Amino acid sequence: MTKYIRIIFAACIVLAAAMAGCNKDKDPEISVSPDELDFTAAGGNKSLTVTANAEWTLTGHTGAAWLTVSSASGSGNAGVDITAAANTATSGRSAELTFTVKGAAPKTVTVTQAGAEPQLSVSETSLSFTAAGGEETFEITANVAWTITGHTGVSWLTLTEASGSGNAAITVTADANATLTLRNATLTVTAQGLTKTVTVTQEAGGEAKIGTTHYAAFAEALTAALADNGKTITLLKDVEHSSAIVIDGKAVTFDLNGFTLDHLTSAWLAFDIKNGGSLELIEGGGALNISSSSQDAIWINGAGCTATITNATADNIGVSVAGGGSCTVTGNATGGYTGVYAGGSNLIVTGNVSGGTYGANAQSGGEITIDGIITGTLTNAYIRVGTTNKTAEDYVTPTTKAGYRTYTDGTNTVWVKIP
Repeated sequence: MTKYIRIIFAACIVLAAAMAGCNKDKDPEISVSPDELDFTAAGGNKSLTVTANAEWTLTGHTGAAWLTVSSASGSGNAGVDITAAANTATSGRSAELTFTVKGAAPKTVTVTQAGAEPQLSVSETSLSFTAAGGEETFEITANVAWTITGHTGVSWLTLTEASGSGNAAITVTADANATLTLRNATLTVTAQGLTKTVTVTQEAGGEAKIGTTHYAAFAEALTAALADNGKTITLLKDVEHSSAIVIDGKAVTFDLNGFTLDHLTSAWLAFDIKNGGSLELIEGGGALNISSSSQDAIWINGAGCTATITNATADNIGVSVAGGGSCTVTGNATGGYTGVYAGGSNLIVTGNVSGGTYGANAQSGGEITIDGIITGTLTNAYIRVGTTNKTAEDYVTPTTKAGYRTYTDGTNTVWVKIP
């Protein structure tokens, strides 16, 4: 009996020991899969699987600004997203992420990212300068070091910088071109086998040009244009011209190119257009100002004669058109005696008109249209149509031109825009 009791007692001891082992906590454990992550230069998102039986922490990402993690700590099993920003540098980069559970060996995940391909571009492939010179800027976009060549030895060009790394704004300065020859240069931007070019051109100097031929003085260009027909004189700077201009049977265009041509003369007729001659004006923000201290600023006489000017001032008549010609004044017309005269012709003034005696005088079937203010000092009259003087109130109704007051003797007419 005693023998059986001993056996039972021993069995109880073994069972108790076994039960005690079952209640003891497991050792801390952690594993991470995969243990390597590879990103392209474009970056992106990848996931890690954490298997653990305790609380864990993640370190190593704070020192890699290009990496972000969805969670830096947790408890038990979890998924962790790893995001890599785009790598714009040409060199690759790497980081090590460490997962730790207290009491267990840490697990490390190596993260690598490839470098970007070398990149180089320029915002402009050509820069153009006027003869006056100045500054122009182009942008370099790059992820590598670069250099610029082609400017050394070109004395009229300077650059703010000729080498650098990454993005940059390059300002190119051109000196004034006093020669009558176009000049150019080619800037070459090079970076790790990549090449971009920027062509620089500068217009030749002088006061004016016809086509690609430049002239030191406007008078030279005018002589060349009047020797031919249908030529365009383009101004290259503000110009003063003092000799009378006669356009006889030729078509000439003045492209003011944003500049001012002051035609100041004491000649009997500052501007004389006859025998079918014509002057076309391209203002482009510029102005053709004609002034005569002797007789008429501009005299246009004959069928087919046409002209466009900006402003006219004369001792006698500001603008005189006769014989079937026509003229458009885009600015003002002023005469010591008469502002504007039309004899059997058509005249349009978009600005103001004033005269020492008459503001406007229409004869022989002449027609004058004035969009601005008209002023004359003759007592009780500021418009003359034929032999009749008209005061400001002597307009007829209904008007024969919508939006204008009509002053007429039945043959000659002046329209003045209703203010």
